[in-house]
Amino acid sequence: MWLRPEDPLFVLALMAVAGASDVLDGWVARRSGGGDAGVWLDPLCDKLFIVSAVAAVWCARRPPIELLPLLVSREIVQLATFALMAVVPRLRPRRGFDLRAAVVGKLATVLQFATVAAILFAHPAQTPLAVATGAVGLAAGAYYARRLFLRPPTA
Repeated sequence: MWLRPEDPLFVLALMAVAGASDVLDGWVARRSGGGDAGVWLDPLCDKLFIVSAVAAVWCARRPPIELLPLLVSREIVQLATFALMAVVPRLRPRRGFDLRAAVVGKLATVLQFATVAAILFAHPAQTPLAVATGAVGLAAGAYYARRLFLRPPTA
């Protein structure tokens, strides 16, 4: 009756628990006033979670490789944005980053989870979901990059 790690339902349940903990830690951080570390630590942990979930599913299911860049398109754009900021000093914001979540970013995350679930269960919707995830992920990455580069400095 117990689920085993190789069982897709086990992986899905683990992802659900991790997703719920992410919502809970964000709620607790907002209620407690958060801290400077929480501003960058929460998004970083979110990225690590997404990458580890994708890696686990990829190792277990071996889906077509062309789905991978679609699935992590937002992370690719965000990594490129931070790399560009590291190389070109004038692109760095003078004070702080605005790393708060946006609706487009949340939608990208929901689509990532839906695509991972489709891959887990070898559902025929995995390719269309991956394409949707890629499109929304690019939009989210562009939104966050624009917000970093064009926002006025905070006091």
